[in-house]
Order: sequence, then structure tokens, then C-alpha cells
Amino acid sequence: MKTAIMKKMYWAGAIAVALTLGACGGGGDTADDLGEEVFGGIGEASGDVDSGDQASSGGAEIGPVTQSADPSTGWVEVDGQRYEFEAFGSTHYSCEILEDRIAINFQQTTSGSDFTLQGGVVNGQWNANLTFVPSEANSVSYGASVGFDSGILGIGDQALSYEGTMRRVEDFDLQNAEEVQGIVAVNCEAPGGEPTAQVDGQSFSFPLSGAGNLDCVVSDEGVDVLISRSQPELLQLQVDIQQSGSELFGVVIITSGDVTYSSFVPEDGTGLTIDGSVVSYEGVFTTPSGEEVEGTVSVNCG
Repeated sequence: MKTAIMKKMYWAGAIAVALTLGACGGGGDTADDLGEEVFGGIGEASGDVDSGDQASSGGAEIGPVTQSADPSTGWVEVDGQRYEFEAFGSTHYSCEILEDRIAINFQQTTSGSDFTLQGGVVNGQWNANLTFVPSEANSVSYGASVGFDSGILGIGDQALSYEGTMRRVEDFDLQNAEEVQGIVAVNCEAPGGEPTAQVDGQSFSFPLSGAGNLDCVVSDEGVDVLISRSQPELLQLQVDIQQSGSELFGVVIITSGDVTYSSFVPEDGTGLTIDGSVVSYEGVFTTPSGEEVEGTVSVNCG
């Protein structure tokens, strides 16, 4: 994962330098020269626009979403290959798509892949940076800069697409980056809606975006759910159920701040319902003071 992070930082640093020089000028290469060298041409920059005008981009067009992905997943097609990533199984996941701001990051546990797309509207113009490392095991990364590279950025309700120019960088050699065409699709919606819980008269929602150590697996062996957020305070849902022969062992834990509610699932599975990827539980939870209260949990692993 260290290599993947270094690659992402390298791309982000190079883009930041280019943007800074483009804005401030300076000696040596001109901003246009650097833009041509790094991004393959800045294109015509658009100036400030009236507040009523739709945000535009100098290099990329802004339009509707043209590609689709399943909820809480994304994919990149580049160099004849398709790479997929999903929220569940990520060491970190954030996904926020607004009319004037994007903040997306998938950090995959198994492959070490890292996808980041972030930016927003500044003075009526979109500026966003995309970096993608397929795997920490190789030395290839891809990047694009909306506002410099030509392409189409599609923005919808919790969905995003990009079709256009990317830069293929090998062994950190940014000077010899190769221009390729790529396609991106991201869907920030949670499958079936956000996981929820109700206990002791309180309702909880567990947003996937912003969670770390995000797991949600339903199999013949049992259920393994962990949705953990640390900001602004600890908010965590854990469902750990194991099936061994005719015996079932399970616990459901809800944590909010310094308050924890826990429930041991009965050995006969009373209150537990598994319908495909959807897990529901209704049972008795123990409060921090030792009282017993009724509670429910529902989560869709997609």
C-alpha cells in the first residue's frame, strides 16, 4: 500500500505544481509549456461566469452521466483492461458527488489499488484531479486533470462518469507520460440504502462514505459486517455470525460515541433473517447500564 500511496502523492504533487505555475507565472518554462508537457495542452481557460451560468471547464465538457456502476462501486477501463473496485472490502472509502464538489476515494484491501477523484467549481470552472493505481504490485499509474485534459465529465445524482484523456505514467517518469483514452464510472449510492439500527428508542444510520475497515460479507459460513466511522465521533455497526453444523454463534454490536449496545444472537437464530445479501436482526440488546432493550438492525451487503 505504501507504493500505491506514493504514486498517488506523486501525481497529485505534479498536478499541484502545474496549477500553481499556471496561476502565478514564474521563470523557466511557461505555464503553457508545462501544461503541454504534463497534460498535453491546457486548452482555452474560461474566465469567471455569472452565478446563473452552468459551470464549465477549459478542457473537459460537463454533461450528464454516460456510464453506470453498481451502488457503492466504481470501475476504470484503460489500456484494454477493466478494473473494478467497491466500498466493501476497502481500508478507506469516501464517495460524495455534489453539483459543485467531488470527493471520491476507494482504497482496496486485497489488490492495493487506489482510486481518487476530487475537485470542485472555482470561479465557475470545474477543476478536478483523477489518480488511479491499479495495484501496488506494479509501477504503473494513471492520472487526468479535468480543466486541462479533453474529455467529458458526467455528474448526476450520486453518480459520475468520465470519458477522455488520461496520462499513463510508468516508474514515476512523469516527463514521458503516455496519453491514453480511459472511461470511468462511480456510483455513490449504498445498496438498498444506508445500514440502519433502532435500539432503546434511538435510530442510527451508518453511512458507508467516510468509513474505514469496511466489510460486509454474507456466505454459507455466516455473516461478517463491520462499518466503522471515527469522525466526528465513533459510530460502528458490527454483525459477526458463524454457522458451525447445526450450531449458530453470533453477536450484534452498535456503538455510538462511548455508548455500546450488544446482543447475542440466539443459537436457534431467532430474530435473524438472511435474504440474499440482506441481513436483518431483531432481538434483545444490553445497554451500558446492564438494562435489556429491544432493538433492530438492517444491512444490505449488495
